[in-house]
Amino acid sequence: MSHSTMKQYDLIVIGAGPAGEKAAVKAAYFGHKVAIIDKSPSLGGAAVNTGTLPSKTLKETALFLSGKYEKELYKLDQTLSETATIDDFLHAKDTIISSEAQEILENIIRHKVDLYTGDAKFIDANHVEILENDKQTKIQGTHTIIATGSYPYQPKVIPFDNNRVHDSDSILNIDRFPKSLCVIGAGVIGCEYCTIFSTMGVKVHLVNAYDVVLPFLDQEIANGLVKQMRKDDIKIHFNTKMKAIKAPENNKEAIEIELQTR
Repeated sequence: MSHSTMKQYDLIVIGAGPAGEKAAVKAAYFGHKVAIIDKSPSLGGAAVNTGTLPSKTLKETALFLSGKYEKELYKLDQTLSETATIDDFLHAKDTIISSEAQEILENIIRHKVDLYTGDAKFIDANHVEILENDKQTKIQGTHTIIATGSYPYQPKVIPFDNNRVHDSDSILNIDRFPKSLCVIGAGVIGCEYCTIFSTMGVKVHLVNAYDVVLPFLDQEIANGLVKQMRKDDIKIHFNTKMKAIKAPENNKEAIEIELQTR
């Protein structure tokens, strides 16, 4: 494609998460010609698809299905968690993702921003190639904003298979409730999923390399969380690291995790 036939933009935004979307539509609002590129057909980035909204929706779903607040407030033992299916558990999360992604798409269209789906690759400072399957598209831009966000780091020593060994993205697409769950890391995401699955009746172990959880928080708050987690029968292994993990291909065989305490 020659430069004369290549679409030209004042601004190219790579990534349609919260930052990328807002930058693109704001520039378009002020009259600039804008293109936005995202590799996923479901817009919104991690905030919509794998992070903030999905995890918070799962938390609220777990609280509802378990009747946790009602049991504590009214001393009633009314719970759906024992009969709830994995589809019941994931339904609201999937609905929220779909509706929010659609809202972002409509906002992009409303502001007349050109949307491209695929992987973006710089040819030079002002030209970007978009790869989608076997299709290649090249566009030109005066300015570019890179807003590609982040994704979970996967250490090579852990045999991630998205079946029984998950990261914080793939855990959102499980097809069954595990009998037990071991969470490595007591950061925000680790603690959040511990409490979600514990609320649904899963036996949870939390492996924490340090002597406190969430060290950036006021420790009165963090200690309150630890107290509640222990009350919910979450086993916390402080000052402990994962030394090795063995995940048999047979799902009926238990995953073996070797821990090392310092």
